[in-house]
Amino acid sequence: MCPSCGHRNVAVEPPSQSLQQLLDECGVCGPRELRRCRGRVRRLARDLPAFDSVWIDALLQSRILTGYQARLLSSNDPRRLRVGPCVLLDRLGGGQWSETCVAEIIGRRGVRRALKRLVVPSDVLETINGRLQTLTVVGKRVAHPGVVVPEVVMRAGPEIVVGSRYIDGPSLRDLLVRRGRFPSAVVDEIGAGLVEGLCELEANGVVHGDLRTANVRLSADGVAVAVDAGVAPAVEPTLVVDVNRNPDRYDGVSPERVAASSVSTQASDMYALGCMLFELLAGRPPFPVAEPVMKLNAHQQLRVADVREWAPDVPDHLAERVRQLCAHDPVERPESWKAIGASWRRGGRARYGRDFVRQMRSAAPGGAQPVPRKRLRAVMGIGGTVVALVLAAVVWSGHRQPATEGSQKPLRPALAVAGVTGAGRDEVLAEAGGTPDWPVRAAGGAIRLDDSREWPGVRLEHSSSLVITGRENGGVSRAEICIETGRPLELRAPAVSLQGLRLRGPAGEPWVVVHGGVVRIVDCEFLGEGTGRDVGSATAVEVHDPAEQGGVYVSLGQVLMRHVATGLRVHADQAEVTAVDALQIGGGRLFEWRRPSQSAGGAMRLAMRHCTLRHTRGLLCWMGGALRVEADACVLAIRSGEVLCDGRDGSGEPVVIRGRQTLLTPGATVTRGAGDVEGVVAAVPTFRGPATIDSRDSRLSRIPAGVPGVGTTRPGIRVHGARSEGVAPRPE
Repeated sequence: MCPSCGHRNVAVEPPSQSLQQLLDECGVCGPRELRRCRGRVRRLARDLPAFDSVWIDALLQSRILTGYQARLLSSNDPRRLRVGPCVLLDRLGGGQWSETCVAEIIGRRGVRRALKRLVVPSDVLETINGRLQTLTVVGKRVAHPGVVVPEVVMRAGPEIVVGSRYIDGPSLRDLLVRRGRFPSAVVDEIGAGLVEGLCELEANGVVHGDLRTANVRLSADGVAVAVDAGVAPAVEPTLVVDVNRNPDRYDGVSPERVAASSVSTQASDMYALGCMLFELLAGRPPFPVAEPVMKLNAHQQLRVADVREWAPDVPDHLAERVRQLCAHDPVERPESWKAIGASWRRGGRARYGRDFVRQMRSAAPGGAQPVPRKRLRAVMGIGGTVVALVLAAVVWSGHRQPATEGSQKPLRPALAVAGVTGAGRDEVLAEAGGTPDWPVRAAGGAIRLDDSREWPGVRLEHSSSLVITGRENGGVSRAEICIETGRPLELRAPAVSLQGLRLRGPAGEPWVVVHGGVVRIVDCEFLGEGTGRDVGSATAVEVHDPAEQGGVYVSLGQVLMRHVATGLRVHADQAEVTAVDALQIGGGRLFEWRRPSQSAGGAMRLAMRHCTLRHTRGLLCWMGGALRVEADACVLAIRSGEVLCDGRDGSGEPVVIRGRQTLLTPGATVTRGAGDVEGVVAAVPTFRGPATIDSRDSRLSRIPAGVPGVGTTRPGIRVHGARSEGVAPRPE
């Protein structure tokens, strides 16, 4: 009988022999530690038997086990706790086919290693194992503290386990999420240190192959260390695109790798480092796209912007280094890491940078200590960020509900996939009583329209993505959507994709209205009414930023706009638009940028490649904000006397236009007010035929002779087959 509480002392059942044996083998705890936990087990079990789960909870509360170890011991395979001579302590990260953990060598308290468990197909298991074994041999010659090369490779059943030196510190990705963009002095030092380590890898014939913020950790003394050097090329020698992976896995994939699915090289590592430094300086990757395929497409077709457009305080020398590393053509990047290191030495401010990195590694203040004024402001800033994110979620959810009873018709679920109720992942929401014949019953938000009939406008919503397809690859005819007055095609989803569609609609209003952050339009025609040079007053596509401050990304590919006042109107403070093989015939302007707020800081980047304008009023109009236009091999045949980029607010902020092999008809004005224009050549284009919807008629019949800046590449739209059904094939 317990003298203090009067309860009867009940003997505690010991843990099972298998659990005791495993804990002892792993060096986690022995009989002495188990005896100390009996009181806690008794309190947890009360009158119930002391099952192994109770003992595991008691050991966890006593801090003998980590949370990760407790989960492993409670799983169906508790022996995964031990890997060779090591016991796993915690999980550092991983995905569907890999997991990285920190482990401790059994019997050597405090000696830790990083273990990466890889699940690979059985047919290539031996091949990958051989590559990794070779990597460990070469890695023994790499002694620089700024890189980590695998030291040992083990087999654990169907898995390959790669062991390497453990860096006790956070990753740059974690710090970026927690603290925001880094000061330039810190980034400069991080870059210099990584270049030194990559020089040693290059000298030993090792390519890192996976440089990104998640694979660079900060050691206890604030030194940046690139981990997992050479592992990715050994496991996946060529580029593998997996839509199930986190998009940040592809933040630094070089254009040449995307184009040819080629192996990693020192040049591709340079591009990856440049993109990573860009992200640290700007607080965002060069192409912040939420889908792997679209991110890779952006890396292949676009050039990384000057980092000073997003972080004006970056010094010129650092911005120039990032620009060289991020050069689109690998030939334009530095010839070797040694050449980079020769000019990128740590300067006198290295100590400042290291001290600041150590401060960034520190956690939030604990206990009940008073918060200093400076720290209080930092905490309030973080709290403001959290509030902003919550408000963004509320704004997004607000789009999904009518503001008032009479303001708009309510939405109803059109599909509830097995086990999913409400607005689930695989559910498309359609307007109640509107168009029941729309094929909204499709998993994942993918809708295939029959091309044998016309479709009306409709309102659709999905929690993750909407994909509307009008014809398959290689198909002849497109599905046609005919918009009626007051009944646009309204789409609400984080990601929206339109492919193989033809749209017609009334004048004076938009035909397609999208509320989403990522919009992709491929192989579509938008045909307005009008003849000759009639401008019309229709807007083909209107994109709204649902969060109002989060920004949007819009991609156009093989798109035809005919006799529309505006091809694409973007409502967002931050926007990035790409257009490849876009053709506009007649009408007003291809693009229009409107900002919902007039606060400072708005920016839009428009990147075009092989686009053609014929008989249009201009390329773009906007009201306020920083605008940058990049035109590569484009033909801008706007009307004489019109303005290519028309800024109507009169703020005086200069537009930056960078052209390459791009033609502009003589007599046109590039921009109103201040402008920084390079690479746009005045020349009269000669087209192969009249302005029809067949893109072959809008190709140049010849390259203008003697025009500076125009090489052998034919500017303007390229032919990818007849744009419209009923167009007779003819030789090029």
